[in-house]
Amino acid sequence: MDENRIQSWKIFSAKSLRGFGIGLIVVSFPTYLSFIGIGPVEIGAIFSVVMIGTTFLLFLISYRVRRLGRKLSLLSFTIVVSVAAAGVAFSNSFLLMIPFSFFANFSLGGSDISVFLPLEQSLLPNYVSAANRNRTFAVYNTTGYLAVALGVFASSWLYQLFGAGIGGFRGLLIVYVLCLIANAVIYSTIPGIGKEHESAKLLDYRSLSTRSRSIIRELTLLFAIDAFAGGLVLQSVIAYWFHLRFGATLNSLSYVFAAVNLVIAISLMLTPIIAGRIGVVRTMVFTHLPSNILLLLIAFAPTFAVAVAILLMRQTMSQMDVPPRQSYVMSVTSEAERPQAAAITGIGRSVATSSSPWISGAMLQFTPLGLPFIFGGVLKAIYDLLLLWRFDKVKPPEE
Repeated sequence: MDENRIQSWKIFSAKSLRGFGIGLIVVSFPTYLSFIGIGPVEIGAIFSVVMIGTTFLLFLISYRVRRLGRKLSLLSFTIVVSVAAAGVAFSNSFLLMIPFSFFANFSLGGSDISVFLPLEQSLLPNYVSAANRNRTFAVYNTTGYLAVALGVFASSWLYQLFGAGIGGFRGLLIVYVLCLIANAVIYSTIPGIGKEHESAKLLDYRSLSTRSRSIIRELTLLFAIDAFAGGLVLQSVIAYWFHLRFGATLNSLSYVFAAVNLVIAISLMLTPIIAGRIGVVRTMVFTHLPSNILLLLIAFAPTFAVAVAILLMRQTMSQMDVPPRQSYVMSVTSEAERPQAAAITGIGRSVATSSSPWISGAMLQFTPLGLPFIFGGVLKAIYDLLLLWRFDKVKPPEE
């Protein structure tokens, strides 16, 4: 196996470990909050605090990475998140949960939003040719979602293994911490991430060329619309709504969301084939738009079985825009600009996502209406149409 492939698989392995940890949390966390007596509005507020904290960590490490180097930054990040996750495990009230949740970096949407993400996205294109970039990002995201599916599936079993109740939830959080530590160890072995390689701050917008500034600014604004809508319907929000609306248990939810993430993983492997035929931007739009119509329909599902069926149909397309989106951002910027482009667009999404879960919490007081699905579906459809209108003719080099 050549050196480039080895480094690519290291990144895939780190992504998978992190994904398994994400899977353990995405369904169990809202169930845990409900278990200790926290209500819908407060749960929505905690979700927003989690997302705001993740954004803060991305800002902090992106600005400090030049001085500390990526390895020390990643180690520092892992320590902070591990301590915070342990704090969440031993908190039993809303007020205690807030400060620890801020630094816990939980990916409540099921997809990865950690500080590792922009670094990985900027490194991957260095190990593959332009012709293989779409396929590589598809594999990268597929391994992540397969790991999330495995984590969600294992969450119910591990919960019982650790004694159910509070002990079960604490056990899941401990495994989450161990996954992050192992992830950081693997990631630190990848060459080219030492301090001596850091020549610019990840959020140094001024370092981009005039053309790249314009493109990244517009893409960040559009991605923010999509991310705000996505924050209304995080996987954790959907799981909690299923619990409120239909009385779904952790056991049943673990099966449902394991299947959801498995479906996503399988669908992602089709994206390079579709992108090769119709182009990256059209792949993003023409797979995403139908999924958002299905998202809206979940609000009107009369039973748990119908709601799950619609959700699974929706998930066959909902994340097929992710690998093309990541690849597209890398393709329309130069190699030197990729870390900044990935960080700026990623943090733009994170800021937008963090601002909407508390709105979902308020909407969930009117559980039968399914308002998060209606508003989320409409906003995401608007994003799709704007993206097609503005960037259909801005082609990556290989097109």
